[in-house]
Amino acid sequence: SLDEALWRKLCWNVPFNGLSVACGGITTDEILADPELSRRARALMEELQAASAAHGVEIEDAFLDRQFVLTESMGSYKPSSLIDFLAGREVEVEAIWGEPLRRGRATGIPMPELERLHAELKAKV
Repeated sequence: SLDEALWRKLCWNVPFNGLSVACGGITTDEILADPELSRRARALMEELQAASAAHGVEIEDAFLDRQFVLTESMGSYKPSSLIDFLAGREVEVEAIWGEPLRRGRATGIPMPELERLHAELKAKV
């Protein structure tokens, strides 16, 4: 389903695009190498997993695990939002981070990491 595809895509885009910009322009390998940022990436994925489940889309833990394996293989990768940020172009904060936050809140899912990242991004861009 389209909803499932979107929630799954957000499981990678929210943490890796977001943290790369919020941290001032770092690549995905730098996120993975930093224990706190890697923990935040996983927490963001788990919040999205919970929100998606509340909307009838189940995302298994193995899918989240696989996102880290795939990202590690990318090496020093610049996500699309980081490329836009560095080029001075608009970063789609509300579409990528604000909308899933609103949808999670609407179902009562606590999303403290996404709230934090959303606020960081709004202050940065």
